[in-house]
Amino acid sequence: MFHQLLAMNHRQSSLLQHLFLGLFSLIITTGQAQIILHGRITEAGTGEPLSFVNISLQGSKQGVISKENGQYQLEIPSRDATLQLSRLGYKTQILPVHAKTPGFRLDITMKVSDITLENVVISDGLQSVLSDKSLYLYDYEFFEEQLFVILYDRKSHRTQLALIDARDSIIDITNGLEKPGKLIKDCLGNVHVIGKQYACQLFIVAEQIAMYKDNLSDFKRIVEPCLGKLDEYYYYKFSFGNDQILEYIAFNAQEKTQKPLLQIKDQKKIHQMLDPMGPYSQFASTEAQLMHISTATWKKINTLNHDYQFNRRVFFYPISAPIHTIKSQVYLFDHTNGIIYQLDKDGTPQAEIPISYHKSSRFQRSVITDPIREEAYAIYEQHGYLTLKEIDLKTGKTIANYEVPRRFPRKIQVRDGVLFFMYKESNYDTCNRLYRLRIKQ
Repeated sequence: MFHQLLAMNHRQSSLLQHLFLGLFSLIITTGQAQIILHGRITEAGTGEPLSFVNISLQGSKQGVISKENGQYQLEIPSRDATLQLSRLGYKTQILPVHAKTPGFRLDITMKVSDITLENVVISDGLQSVLSDKSLYLYDYEFFEEQLFVILYDRKSHRTQLALIDARDSIIDITNGLEKPGKLIKDCLGNVHVIGKQYACQLFIVAEQIAMYKDNLSDFKRIVEPCLGKLDEYYYYKFSFGNDQILEYIAFNAQEKTQKPLLQIKDQKKIHQMLDPMGPYSQFASTEAQLMHISTATWKKINTLNHDYQFNRRVFFYPISAPIHTIKSQVYLFDHTNGIIYQLDKDGTPQAEIPISYHKSSRFQRSVITDPIREEAYAIYEQHGYLTLKEIDLKTGKTIANYEVPRRFPRKIQVRDGVLFFMYKESNYDTCNRLYRLRIKQ
């Protein structure tokens, strides 16, 4: 009973805190004068809406992409600004703007470029990597400028491993493999195909797929957990305390030594777990609580069990701290404590950058990188639609937004300013298409 009262009191306190924070945010927001440009972008001459137009403030990286109906919305710092608009197949446009009102509508037209590009299909910006409609994807992974893909051929009803070049041409297909599960790229850039009972590293020999069989247990124990590599250093992560403590290690392959990099922990949750009256105390288990109920009904029992399961999910939820190697540095994104740690390859601290982008409820606790341009993106979700926000690694702030133009996309990657993702076109798991969209020039 005492435990239930504490839980009820805690819920009421949390509700009051949320109401207070919401009211405080409202007061701050209403006190600021935001200038929002919005409108529609169309093609000159035809009036057709233009999707996936890059709209940015000249001289900065802040910008957005127009939606499928040509609509856009961009916040600007003052009434006077200069926009830069670009889209594949259209003339780049520099447009001075004077916003007469805080919510200023500006419709824009763009002219078709006179330049013809070889081997480039200009459509609505979103392109399918494979033109053959009978081929679906299980998975894909980059190997330098080429793609390894696991295909399902609807005509032959066979699963195949294929190699695709930069022009979207299939240059080799192999059928002599058990049904593949997934493709994984290791920290060295090698690609492996993984099944239930096997692991094989993939090679390209004379434009043909070659495979070297790995030891599956060694792969899962050594290769798969490696999070990154810089020169002789390999980086690993270990979790403790119900995934509330993360330990990062740098292993020197030349000297055969290891060095601790950082320890990330959620101190608040650790204290709550150690609290003798908390959800993990001897009084917190369902069985112990039932022993103290003299006249329990099934309704009370189920209520207690649901409370316990809720607490268990909350406290066991792993903390988020992805690690990436960018520009010969190690970046650790500590979303629990709101810091980006920048380290040398041996773990020597270089900078601690405060962040706030992770506080949004839409943040998916995930950061991906563009390995060619060495840029980082935070991922947000709302109603199944994902938005990528580029992170300025010097300030920790987000500087540009890029929307994924399909609902519930899978396996998002960015490579040299081009967004790649799989999209499931039906309820069958095999019915994935691979799409790409240039988001940066």
